[in-house]
Amino acid sequence: MADLLINQSEFDAARDTCKQVLTLSTAIVTITVTFLTSVIKQAAPSTRLWIHLSWLGFALAVLFGVWTLLALSGSVATRTERTSRKSGDARGNATAGAAASAAPSIYSANVRMPALLQMVCFVAALVCTIVFGWYALSA
Repeated sequence: MADLLINQSEFDAARDTCKQVLTLSTAIVTITVTFLTSVIKQAAPSTRLWIHLSWLGFALAVLFGVWTLLALSGSVATRTERTSRKSGDARGNATAGAAASAAPSIYSANVRMPALLQMVCFVAALVCTIVFGWYALSA
């Protein structure tokens, strides 16, 4: 039972981290779009490329974040199904027993891959935003 609670807190922490990156991504896009007329329109076309790349990166980070949240939800649902199958299912075939023993984790590929892609896109977009700001303010 304690393992189940520890595992649940891992899923909660992963979900909260994903939501924070989603919130930051959308907030940064909102802020940069707000300053679209004053800063971005005055920037050189080569400098504007950086902000467009950052918007693309933030959009991808949001998409991968939603994928991560869906994967986390699916893993929790699978764990709940496996736990109920393990404790209450009278059929008890070998496949169900093997599936019940493999506890889902936040480190499984279905969660780790979209979470990694979300973080990579977020960091790349943040770097593009900083580069745009650097060039726009130095011009």
